[in-house]
Amino acid sequence: MSFTQLNNGLHVEYDINGLTNGLHGFHIHDKPLNMNSFMNENPCKECCSHFNGGMPIWSEKTQFGTPHGQHLGDLCFNIESVNGVSVGSFVDHKISIIPGQNNCIIGRSIVIHADPDNMGSLNNFYDTTSLTTGGAGDRVACANIYSMSE
Repeated sequence: MSFTQLNNGLHVEYDINGLTNGLHGFHIHDKPLNMNSFMNENPCKECCSHFNGGMPIWSEKTQFGTPHGQHLGDLCFNIESVNGVSVGSFVDHKISIIPGQNNCIIGRSIVIHADPDNMGSLNNFYDTTSLTTGGAGDRVACANIYSMSE
């Protein structure tokens, strides 16, 4: 993965191998992966919840009609894996790699989930997994986000 700061957002490029075929939720999570945790059954659990820049997870309604709002770490689409590979790029206007900003993702993690994110489209707003994770299921891959100058 690579991140390039633009005037109008953050350009993200990805080339991910080894996924099951289909759609996968793709989020920025709050904490970095502890490199000593690879002995654990699922080290990606240590990445904690979706990144939200210090703001409460529950907020105003969004364009998706969810009562909880959108987290900064919600990248608003699912990546698609074909033959185990997902390649693409996008610009996100909520996050940055500018140190000192509340929306800076340096020192956090990227997590790929087993299932697609439902983007709050479920009619059952009492489903707590939909409210917190988009119902995206288990964490199947993760990586730390760091600056090349570090």
